[in-house]
This record gives sequence, C-alpha cells and structure tokens, in this order.
Amino acid sequence: MKHDTMVKNMRKSLIKSIMFGSIIIPMLSLFLISIVKAPTPPVVRNLLEINPPFGGGVSSHDGGTQGVGSNRHDANIDLISGNIYILSETTAGPPYGSSAAWAQARVGSRFSIVHSSFYDATLKFEYKGKFGATAVAYIAGYAESYALIQLIASIYDETSLCEVASKTEIIQEYLCKPGIIPKDPIEISGVKDVVLSSVNLQAGHEYSVQGEAYVKTYAITSVAGASGAWSNFWWEDGYYVRLTKATIRDLYPDAVSPTTSASLSGTAGDNGWYKSEVTITLTATDDGQPAQNIYGVDYTNYKVDDGSWALYSSAFRVSSDGKHKVYYYSVDKAGIKEAEKSIDIWIDTVSPAGLIKINDNAQYTTSTSVTLTPEAVDGTGSGVAQMRFRNEGGNWASWQSYTTTSVSWTLTSGDGNKRVYVQFKDNAGNISPESYDDTILDTTSPDMSNLQQDPSGREIQPNQAMIVSVDVTDAQSGVNHVTLSYRTSSDNVMWSNWIGVTMNKLAGNTWSATIPGFGPQTHVQYKISAYDNANNMATTPIGAYYYFLVVPEFPAFVTLLLLMALTALAFILAKKKFPRKLES
Repeated sequence: MKHDTMVKNMRKSLIKSIMFGSIIIPMLSLFLISIVKAPTPPVVRNLLEINPPFGGGVSSHDGGTQGVGSNRHDANIDLISGNIYILSETTAGPPYGSSAAWAQARVGSRFSIVHSSFYDATLKFEYKGKFGATAVAYIAGYAESYALIQLIASIYDETSLCEVASKTEIIQEYLCKPGIIPKDPIEISGVKDVVLSSVNLQAGHEYSVQGEAYVKTYAITSVAGASGAWSNFWWEDGYYVRLTKATIRDLYPDAVSPTTSASLSGTAGDNGWYKSEVTITLTATDDGQPAQNIYGVDYTNYKVDDGSWALYSSAFRVSSDGKHKVYYYSVDKAGIKEAEKSIDIWIDTVSPAGLIKINDNAQYTTSTSVTLTPEAVDGTGSGVAQMRFRNEGGNWASWQSYTTTSVSWTLTSGDGNKRVYVQFKDNAGNISPESYDDTILDTTSPDMSNLQQDPSGREIQPNQAMIVSVDVTDAQSGVNHVTLSYRTSSDNVMWSNWIGVTMNKLAGNTWSATIPGFGPQTHVQYKISAYDNANNMATTPIGAYYYFLVVPEFPAFVTLLLLMALTALAFILAKKKFPRKLES
C-alpha cells in the first residue's frame, strides 16, 4: 500500500508539471507574436510560399525532481536556416525518485491577406534526433518512463490577437512501465507535412504562420527495491528539426486578369480627331469569375507616348497637339496582370491658314470665268482636308477636297471690283478664318473720239508727214496703250503689210503719232487700236480705214505760166467791172 501511494503521489506531481507545460505553450505563442513580425509582411496572392529566414522564440522548463532524480532541458533556434534545437532528458532512482522536463521552440513569419477566403496552410518539417524510454524494476519495485516529440502548426491573427487554427502531429510517443519492453535510444528522422485545412482568413488582417517542435519527458521509480528509469529526446550534435517551407494556398484562387477600359472626353472633331485637350478616365474591373474567387483590382498603371509609367489615381489630360498614344494595364490583388492596352488620341486645336489667287494674282480680268489657286498650311496639325469659296455678298459653295491645283470659278456679272472669299478645313474639322483676293472685271473696250489729222483732208503733198491724234478713255481699268497702224499702195489694189506706231500720250486723254511723208500717187490707209489694262481693244472696223492720197507735184515753169494766166484773167475781169477808173 505504501508503494502504491508513493507512485500515485509521484504521478500527481508529474501531471501538474505536464499541465503547467500545456499552459506555457499558448503563453509562448503570445510571446512569439512580436518575435516573428516582419517589416513588410508578404501578401498571399492565390499562393504564397514562405522560406527561411524566419523569426522565432524558444522556451525550456524544469518540471522538478523528487528523491533521486535529475533532468536536462534546452532549446535554441537558427533563424537563418530555420533549424530548431531542443533537448529534454530525465532520470529517476535508484532507489526511488521522479523527474520531469520539457522544451519547445517555434519559428515562423507574418503575412497579410487581401482576399477573404478559405486557405490551406502546409508547413513542411524535416527532423533528425534520438528517442528512447527505459524502466527497470527489481523485486517488488516499480519504474516508469515517458517520452514525447510532436510538431505543431498554427496560424495566429495578429490583427485580432487570437489563434485561428492549430494542428499537432505526434512524431514519437512512448510509455515504458512494468510489462512493457523498454525502448532503447534510437535515431529517428523524416519529413512531415502538417496541414491546416480550410482556415477562414479575412482580407485586411495580418497573420503569422508558426511551426513548433515540442519535446517532453518524465521518469518515476519506487522505493521497493533497486530500480532505475531513463527517457530522453534531443537534438544536438547534428540533430535538429527544420521548418523548410510554409505554403499558404487560397482554396478559391483568382484565375482571371482584370479588365481596364478607357473613356475620352473632349471636343470631338472629324475623322477621329479632337479639337480640344482630352481627359482620359480609366475604369478597371476584376469580374468574369465566381464572386468567391474575385480578388479585386489592386492598381492601374498608364503612360503617354514614350513617357514613364505612372500610377493611375484619377482622370488625367493630354493637351498638346499631335498624335498621341496612351498605354495602360491593371493588376488585381492576386497579382495577375492584364495584357497591356493602348488607345490613340489625336488632338488638333489650331485652325489652318491660307489664301487664294484669282487668275494667278492678275489685277484685271475680262471674263467672269476665272481660275482660283488655293494655298493653305496646317502646321503640325491634322492636315488641310477641304476648302470652299464664295463671291462677295454670296453664299458659300459646298466643301470640296483641298488641292493646290487651280479650280474654275465664276465671278458675278457687271464690270467693277470683284472679291472672292475662301475658307479651309483641316482633318479635325477646324475651319480657318475667311481669306480673300480681289480682281477688277473689265469687259468694256476703251472709247475713242475726236480723231484729228494735220494736215487735214484726203490729199497730202508729197513727202509731207501727217500728225494723227485721238482722245481715248476707259472707265474701268484705264487706257494702257494706243497703236497707230498704217499701210501703203501705189495702185490702191496691192497693199503693204501693216506698220504699227505706238502713239504718245499728250495732255488729258489725247494720244498722238506721226505718219511719215510718201512720194506722189501713194495711197495710205491707217487705223487706230486702243487697249485698256484688262487688254480689251477698240479699233477701226475692217473696211472703214482712214485714207488719204499724196497728189502729184507740178514743174516750176508750169506754175509760172498758170500764175501769169491767172493774173491776166484777173485784170480783164477787173477792167470790165470798173472801166472808167481804169481809163482815167
């Protein structure tokens, strides 16, 4: 009875120690929270693999001894490799005694969640160590020993400060007492995945995933004889537990890239051009799959032409004239990048400028049918596309394609100044201010009057020059020049070619020219042609030339005889009329 009572008391004492250890474990978890914190926790985007180095913490405890007994315990970690080193060893007796100890160490890392979902967390351990438990009792004595090694995986909510999942995997456990064959120390090694399944994690929270190795031993011997007990589990001299990797996998992953659309706002022109600066609004969505899989859009990037990429936060503007291209794409919170897109933005805010020339800039025209030669430029804009014309006081003709080749046009009727307007339109629809050119329409020939010749008459003495003058006026374009043309004939049948003489401008509207003298019996015809500045001509009609004849010249003795005859005749006539006066 005394023996049994002693053993029961020893067990009670050890159980208290073990219970104390079960309290210490969660306390250690709280202690480790601050240790495993990373400056910038990685984010789970569908799948996250966390590799060493890790943060961590250690703890080892003496469970106490009674009678003859001893223990050894230790814990250490290497945060670079992820190795955990722990040791627990207890002995008791002979003749009697008890001892207990445990040690634990934990490594891990923080991470954050962007998608509220259910996750699997897999912690991969490697281990190599020694394990054993023996108990030997003599005569009526009693001996008992125990050893345990286990791996613990857990996820802790660092935001709400609570554990959300935990799982324990026992690697080795052994209880040795009378009737059970002792287990001598053996070497154990292996790889173990500890899986936390369907853990509900919330977006916006920060968590830590932690891997722990825990070892515990105790030994008891009774007083009823020579006896002894031993049990241990340790990692030293090349023995270890290593957390090689922690994998967090979303059970409802996002498999679809986001979609971004661009909308443009500005003053729309023609042919896809804008006539003002353009505001670009980018809209991104992440649908196209079941709602439980949607992570949501994380960010959108854009750039203009060959510029640098910029983070999109609000609508932006493109204001410079020219052809631009805006590139953009979005990335969702699962890290899936959308294929790059682009949109063309053509801006032309400046109107073209130009002019026209009527009949190649002629000052006068004699016809209402003219040609217009347009000239226009549009700088770095969209390019000149169309043109239209109108007469002064008239309506615009229809738009027609722009060309630098002359086009036909009809002026309004009636002599006088004529003005034609032109406008140009570029490909964006910008219309130029009105431009114009003037010309003078003159369809009336000059007016000739007061023709004079000196000497007058139709018979001219031989070798006597004749001066011809005429008054010429033109109410529209003005007189440009006047030409006197003459020809000669000896028989009034065969005529010479016309000979032109430019008449000289005298005072007022009078023009004058000289026809040289000719020999006897020379027939002379002449005409006058007057031209105005529009090149209208007024001339003597065919068949109505002016005409004179060079009369023959008499010898001197014939002239003297005629003079004497005329004198005698005059004397006779006078004598008959006045007889008395002549006789007295």
